Amino acid sequence: MRAVARGVDPAPRAPTGPAPPSQLGRLRAWKRIDKPGSTLVGFANVSVLWGGEWFEADDCPVSASHGKAWVIFPGWPVITSDGLVAKIPGTSKPRYVSKIRWGDPETQRRFSDAVIALVRIADPEAFAGRGGEP
Repeated sequence: MRAVARGVDPAPRAPTGPAPPSQLGRLRAWKRIDKPGSTLVGFANVSVLWGGEWFEADDCPVSASHGKAWVIFPGWPVITSDGLVAKIPGTSKPRYVSKIRWGDPETQRRFSDAVIALVRIADPEAFAGRGGEP
């Protein structure tokens, strides 16, 4: 647990040392997925400064469609009582559920926008022809 003196947090610490105040997120790894017809663009491993500490999330799906791009935390497949992966009704696609999420839509949007910006810096062509152009 961190000490807080007179209501002021000490400098945030990254996994490898102090972080500049402007560095609120990092793209630790990026894997582009080239799958025609899919909204999935790739998977991002990110570090986010949260409450003065670094929170790391791996394999966050990055998607784009209809002029928008977004990022969510990874999900887990829904398992039926028979032990099978549940499917989205009327499709053969598996159903997923989020077990980690931001507490409000605005925070989710800011997180998503920040990660998308980091992906665009790391891979400027990631959204080309995918509908996620700015």
